[in-house]
Amino acid sequence: MFTKTKINKPILLLAALLLLIFNAIILIIWLSGTTNIINDLKMFINYIMTNMFSLVIFADLIVFSIITIIWMYIDCTRRKMKLQFRIIIIFLAIIIGSPVLLMYIAFRKKNE
Repeated sequence: MFTKTKINKPILLLAALLLLIFNAIILIIWLSGTTNIINDLKMFINYIMTNMFSLVIFADLIVFSIITIIWMYIDCTRRKMKLQFRIIIIFLAIIIGSPVLLMYIAFRKKNE
């Protein structure tokens, strides 16, 4: 039914690195252009709530993130990784996002 495909680790790591750089640049631009972060977050939430297409995209992003984090935790548990590592991985995935998922997939060991 499913065929095993070889994961190209260098491409995953490059994608994770590029996403990290992009996230850092966007964060720097946002922080340097704002005087009130709370006000900016309120404006962001207001925009999402008033634009239905943005709301759908944001909701899909949240659902995908939750499913991914649950999968990572279950996969870490199945591979018998230490609890501290699982907590760190989940925390980083919540804070940083998809680069953590890409790095996790690239560095995890093959199935036993």
